[in-house]
Amino acid sequence: MSKKSTLKIEEKKRLTRSKLKKNLWFGLFLGLITGFCLGYFVRKYTSCDAQKRRTEKAFYHDRLGEIKSALGQVKARIHFDSHENDVCYHCEDLEHVIESELNA
Repeated sequence: MSKKSTLKIEEKKRLTRSKLKKNLWFGLFLGLITGFCLGYFVRKYTSCDAQKRRTEKAFYHDRLGEIKSALGQVKARIHFDSHENDVCYHCEDLEHVIESELNA
């Protein structure tokens, strides 16, 4: 073989090794990042703090439901007493805020 063809073959081998090395490092990096993310989420959802947060969220969700029903009763009473003024508008506004909190 000529010297030129040998240099071309060596250059191709070097480029191939370089690509393989880059792909290896990218794969390792991606695998580590994915592993850390999965580990974080598994730990987050299985810890006792997560259980406490879920029970607290359920408790406050129920409390907001009670507040919403109480506001509905106040609104009905205001309409029943024919005292429609700015209070009704504020009750509706509060009702929308509570609904958005319940859906969050």
